[in-house]
Amino acid sequence: GCASCSGPRWGQNELQTGLCPRGKVNNTLNAALRRLGYDKTEITVHGLRSTASVLLNESGKWHADAIERQLAHQEANEIRGAYTHAAEFWQERVRMMRWWADELDRMKELGRVVKIRA
Repeated sequence: GCASCSGPRWGQNELQTGLCPRGKVNNTLNAALRRLGYDKTEITVHGLRSTASVLLNESGKWHADAIERQLAHQEANEIRGAYTHAAEFWQERVRMMRWWADELDRMKELGRVVKIRA
């Protein structure tokens, strides 16, 4: 894991992530995408987060702050950010991720998933 922060690190059965300064989590996840064979012109962690943010916000089902907490975006207002915690909106975030998984499955079944490779 990262020596200066709480993530990412490997647990027994899953990758556990935490807040990390200077984009180290993004760099680690982007490196994993490169090892899977994806070029940075094809896919990035930022692109995945952007797509999720747009779709979650456009659904109208979720509180904007719950989406931001789930995507681990930095709070624009530093004072507000100092008082927000990862546990905020927890139940809504759990429901959101269940909906997100179902939505991705639905899009795949409807043929709305576009391959990024030939």
